[in-house]
Amino acid sequence: MIYSDQLLEGLLRNAAIANGYLPPSKLDQSYDEEKSRIGKKIFEASLMSFNSDTSCKSCHLKEFSSADGLPNAVGVGGSGEGHERLMSDGLIVPRNTLPLWGRGAIGFSTFFWDGKVQRGDGQLISQFGDMAPSDDPLITAVHLPFVEIREMVVDDQTVDENYKDETVSSARKIMDRLIAKLAKDELGQELAISVKKNKDELAFIDVATVVAHHIKNQFALGESKFSRFIEASEMKDYLLSIILNLQ
Repeated sequence: MIYSDQLLEGLLRNAAIANGYLPPSKLDQSYDEEKSRIGKKIFEASLMSFNSDTSCKSCHLKEFSSADGLPNAVGVGGSGEGHERLMSDGLIVPRNTLPLWGRGAIGFSTFFWDGKVQRGDGQLISQFGDMAPSDDPLITAVHLPFVEIREMVVDDQTVDENYKDETVSSARKIMDRLIAKLAKDELGQELAISVKKNKDELAFIDVATVVAHHIKNQFALGESKFSRFIEASEMKDYLLSIILNLQ
C-alpha cells in the first residue's frame, strides 16, 4: 500500500510538472509599491463607477476568494456581500464574477470567461480592436469593467444612450467622464503624483495601470497545499537519490 501511494504521488507530481507547473514564487510579476497602493484605493472607490455606487471591490472580495460567491454577479445598485447582495436591488450581470488570484502572474495572458482579451500569435485581441489602450493584456482587461453596462454603468433612463451603445467611442466617453470626476477628488492628485503627471494630464490608462499593479500585488499566487505537495515530493526524491547513491 505504501509503495502504491508513493507511485500515485509520483505520477501526479510528474503530470503536473509535465503540464507546466512552476512554484508560485516563480510566477510573481514585479510591481511598483506606490502604484499598487494607489491602485488599491481606486479598486475600492465607488467614485470610479459611472453612477458612483459600485467599486471593483463590490464583486472581488477576499472572503469569496477574490470573487463574490454568487452564480451571477450583481452590479450597479447592489449592496452588501454574498447572498445579501443577491437579494438587494442591484442589476444582475449575466455572467459569473472572475476570480483575480494569479491574473497578474507571469504567463497569464487570457482574461474573462470568454477570452475576450488575450495575447496570442504576437498580437493582442480585445474589444478595442486595433485601438487597444495597451499591449499588456492585463492593463487592457482592467479597462473593461468600468465601461460595462450593468456592471459599473447603470442601464436605465438616467444614463444618456450615447454612453450605452457599447462601442469603443462610448467606452472612451465613459472613461473621460470618470477621469473628470477623479481629477476633482483628492485621489486624483495621488494618482497624478504616482504616475508623475499633472491632474489635468491624467488619462484612463493611468487608472488601469495602477489597478494592474494592485492586482499583481494583492492577488499574487501564494503557497498552497498542492505546491507544498509537489515540493515535498521533489525533496523526497532528492533524498532518496542520495541514499541510493551512498549504498
